[in-house]
Amino acid sequence: MEEKTKTIMQGRLSGTQRNRFPRLLDMMYTPAELAKEIGFNRRQVYRVYVKLGCPHEYSNNGRKLMINGKAFREWYQETYKKV
Repeated sequence: MEEKTKTIMQGRLSGTQRNRFPRLLDMMYTPAELAKEIGFNRRQVYRVYVKLGCPHEYSNNGRKLMINGKAFREWYQETYKKV
């Protein structure tokens, strides 16, 4: 039986935003830093990407969400394949 993959539209980035992916380094970003670097709203990280399984961790005190730039880029490209 053919397996259908679900196309995710919520959180999909524009071409200009995707072209900014090479700027993301192999370092930890806060949601605000990541959003500023790529060009979307900080709340999109919490409302869309974390809920969809974006790789993230919390800082030492457990209060600040941190996302590795390289891991986010790879996760996004795998999750939001071309349609």
